Order: sequence, then structure tokens, then C-alpha cells
Amino acid sequence: MFSLETFVAYREGTAKATRLYWSVMRKALCLVGVLAVVAIGQADSVLGAGEIVLTTSPPDPQVGQPVEVLLRTFVPYPATAFGLASPRPEYPGSVGTLDVLYPWDDYPFNVRAEIAGETVVVPLTRDLQDSTLWRGSWTPRKVGTWTIRSYNFTRGDPGANTTVRVIEARPVGATDSGVLTGVGLLGLAGGLLLGFVIARRSGRAPAALPRRMLRTGRLRPSGPRRGSRRG
Repeated sequence: MFSLETFVAYREGTAKATRLYWSVMRKALCLVGVLAVVAIGQADSVLGAGEIVLTTSPPDPQVGQPVEVLLRTFVPYPATAFGLASPRPEYPGSVGTLDVLYPWDDYPFNVRAEIAGETVVVPLTRDLQDSTLWRGSWTPRKVGTWTIRSYNFTRGDPGANTTVRVIEARPVGATDSGVLTGVGLLGLAGGLLLGFVIARRSGRAPAALPRRMLRTGRLRPSGPRRGSRRG
């Protein structure tokens, strides 16, 4: 039979074992919680640390001409992470970082084209050939400088906004008359010079050349010479 001392020692040992068990469990639960928070934080930081660059094409579109909006997704790294020097300015990224092209998961980009009195939402879709590129377009109806901005980022974030100057639409068929005039004159001069060379080689003057342009030598007017006698 157990003595009283044995029973007391057993109870004290059991209590110590129970306290040790719950102490270990609390620490394990705390560790799991910390790891979960870190994992969530890292998942958020990947997207939170991501950067974009917005561009447009063509550079100087006309009113009524579709304008393509291009959005590239990046993940920034410290400029020294790859042993490279800091990029030269102007660089559309955070200071002291290098942006590495990186495909984001499907993301609800909120991009708008804005000018005084008008805002146009520009839907974007991922490019099928390049997962780091998103494309969209809109057709401006006003002349002036438009701002294209992603509302997923603050206005001051590098690359999150850009501008494009929209100009008046040119009449259909309108061209630079000065350029056409210059080309026409050049063609005329070239034709005259070519005719002169051909005539000089054949020994006859081209009929289109005035008589005052004729010179002595092989290039003479047709017909009998002055003072010659006909047989």
C-alpha cells in the first residue's frame, strides 16, 4: 500500500507534469501564432512592396484616336542586392531599389484617364504572351494633357501615374505641303540632270532644254551649221 508520503509525492509530480505540459503547449501555440502572423505579413508585403510602371502609346495621339495603356508589374529589391550600382535618374522606382519584373496574381487594378472635367475608367487585362504586362485602352475626346493613374497606389508612388498630350485631329489626307514641295522640286531637278547626262552621252541636246543652255562642244543645236554649204 502507498504511504501518505508516497501519495503526496505522486500528487506533486503529477501537478508538475501538468504544469510542464501546459507550459510547453502555450509556447507551441505562441510559436504557431507568430509563424502565422509572419506568413501573413510576408504575403501582404509581397504585394504591398510591389511596384508598377504605367506608359501609353502612341506618344502624341490625336482626339478620337485610341490610346493604349500599358502596365508592368515589378518587385523591388535593394540596389545592392545584386552587386549593381543604383540606376541612373530618372528611374521610375523607389530610391535605392531595383525593380525586377515579376508576374502578380490576378489583381483588380483601378486605372483611370483624367483631364479637367472628365474621368474615364481604363479596364486592363493581362497579356497572353507576357504575364508581367497588362493592357487597356481608351479614346480621348478632349485636347490637352491627360493623366493616367492607378488608384491602387498613392499619387506620389513612382510609376503609378503618367501623362500623355492629346492633340487636335488632322484632316483626312492632310500632309505637310512643304515636304511635298521640296520632294517635287528635288525630283524635277533630278530628272533634268538625268536628261542632260543622257543627251550629252548621245551627242544630242534634249528637246526640253532651252537653246541658251547649249554650250560649245558635242552639245549643239540640230540643223546645218552657219556658213555651211549644201551640196
